Amino acid sequence: MNPNTMSTPSVADDDDDADDDDVVPQTQTFHVTVAAQDGNQWYFKVKPSTVVGRLTRYISEIVDVDRGKLLFVFDGTELLDHNPIHMYGLDELDVIDVCVRGTGGIVGKETVVEPTES
Repeated sequence: MNPNTMSTPSVADDDDDADDDDVVPQTQTFHVTVAAQDGNQWYFKVKPSTVVGRLTRYISEIVDVDRGKLLFVFDGTELLDHNPIHMYGLDELDVIDVCVRGTGGIVGKETVVEPTES
């Protein structure tokens, strides 16, 4: 066999029963949108193997907010920094929502509202 025609195995080739149609090339890219609550949107060209942390780091620098205070959600699921994009089933033109995590309040303090007499 000619060594110039051999294909490089990918991570997806580990499953012996998988059809070649099911294998996603690591070089395949697609576009996703990150949308903020204030209407700002950012467009990214990503690979399925791109880790979410690359997007979160970039967005946190743009909006000047600590990464830990931002919540990234797709289809009701929080996106974690260490996971690759493909774990969440993102496809071409999907939208990731980003918002600032709610903080504040007093832990352990119960607020009781007394009814007023009319």
